[in-house]
Amino acid sequence: MKSTFPAFLIAILFSSLLTSDAISRSRPLQKNIDIKVQSKIISFDQVNPDKKRFGRLTWRGGLELSSDQKKFGGYSGLVLTDKGNKLIAVSDQGTWLQASVKYKDGALAGLKQPHIGPLRKKSGKVLRKKKKSDAEDIALWRNKKGVYALISFERKHRIGRFSLNSNGILKAFSYLKLPRGVFKTTKNKGLEALTVLTDKNNNGTVLTFLERHHGKKNRHRGWLIRGKKSWPLYLKSRNDFKVTGMATLANGNVLVLERYFSYFAGVQMRIREIKAENIKKNAVLDGEILITATMRYNIDNMEGISAHTNHQGEQIITLMSDDNFNKSGLQRTLLMQFKLD
Repeated sequence: MKSTFPAFLIAILFSSLLTSDAISRSRPLQKNIDIKVQSKIISFDQVNPDKKRFGRLTWRGGLELSSDQKKFGGYSGLVLTDKGNKLIAVSDQGTWLQASVKYKDGALAGLKQPHIGPLRKKSGKVLRKKKKSDAEDIALWRNKKGVYALISFERKHRIGRFSLNSNGILKAFSYLKLPRGVFKTTKNKGLEALTVLTDKNNNGTVLTFLERHHGKKNRHRGWLIRGKKSWPLYLKSRNDFKVTGMATLANGNVLVLERYFSYFAGVQMRIREIKAENIKKNAVLDGEILITATMRYNIDNMEGISAHTNHQGEQIITLMSDDNFNKSGLQRTLLMQFKLD
């Protein structure tokens, strides 16, 4: 199905830039607050809304989320915990969202007790300027003392370790040592995606990739990071899609979420599955394409991806979109789930 919305997409692009910039100049959130989030059930295939099967993926439901709270939106990183019953997302404007997830007959039904708060530096002070608050992805990191959040940032490139409790994300307590190559990229094309590996060869190692490929070999640059050591590796770039998020499956394989935009084709989304045994230093990774979605489907600027095993033992993939704080309705915050066979 060919896109018939080039003018519409241009409006999205420029409106998003203006709105996001206005938000970045506004006063940052100073404390945790409870908010109200409205949920509207959506289908995935807009031409055939009853269709549920998409290759190895089975549609489990989706929501369009909205709120009157101006700081709600811009979600670029996502994790679901507690068998999928708890959601944590980070915004590229330096805030986080935490909520319980409601289900009905196995499908997404809404968010319970949603609240948001500011990301904080080691001193406890709020991250204020866009240069320091541009969070792009989140992953959970475990050690003997507990569970923490790893959050990647671009513009001022870094990956921080943040404390967690039942109320949300607390202040940063340390930062990972990053390889020099990270700092050679442009400010707005930085560490867009990260995940923590769980396979026997890389257990506890952080995998991170830049947003788009750099150099002449058409490869996205990435690194494996363990302690103070790091090793380069690459992801084959296909059709100029950009990397926007990653998640690790129960079997150790890694899902890569990618996005494409052009004035003619519109917005597209793609998910690739990378085999765990292929993830090693200097590797050039590629993987099976699980899905490619065009504007025929109910997608937006998809940036967040998470994978969890639910109470029934099913592998569930959750996706979330970044609305760029476009409150005019041209972009939306979408939350959607698939079961992976």
